[in-house]
Amino acid sequence: MNFGVLLVLLSSLLFTLSSYFAKVVTNITGMSGVITSFSRFSIGAISMFIYILATKKTFKTPDIKPIIYRAVFNSGAIILFSAAYNYTTMTKVNMLNMTYPLFVILIAPYFTKEKIKRSTYIYLVVIMVGIYIVTNPQIGSFNVGDLLAILSAVFAAISILSLTKSLVNNEGYLIVFYVML
Repeated sequence: MNFGVLLVLLSSLLFTLSSYFAKVVTNITGMSGVITSFSRFSIGAISMFIYILATKKTFKTPDIKPIIYRAVFNSGAIILFSAAYNYTTMTKVNMLNMTYPLFVILIAPYFTKEKIKRSTYIYLVVIMVGIYIVTNPQIGSFNVGDLLAILSAVFAAISILSLTKSLVNNEGYLIVFYVML
């Protein structure tokens, strides 16, 4: 097996475990998604701070604006993702959040000015039908958790597009550090 494939599988496993433990924490302690997210980001910020000091790297960034966009939308995505756990199942939250590539495709032309191929729209329709099937909406009822999870995917898409712009002039460790703040 290719080492890259193994890393992708490991990443997926760890993301799922992270989601599971976040759900357990919110259910057992009653912590809100905001508090859970703040705790996760605090640990990340402290870890990156220690890394930057230990490696004697700089805290200066040549272009902070795209990092701020990345931080705002990444934080929003994670807060919405965590909040969705209070209203729906872990499976739905993860599946709906993983629709972010759909929103990347829809939003990218506004960020990058690239055109979407006509064939891509077919895929987008199939994905939207899949979202509908997963959410299984009932006439007369509405699941707030599903909406929060989909909004999380939209925020994640904008965050990813902001990351693309951030990487033009900034090093990865700086982006991670400032996003965690």
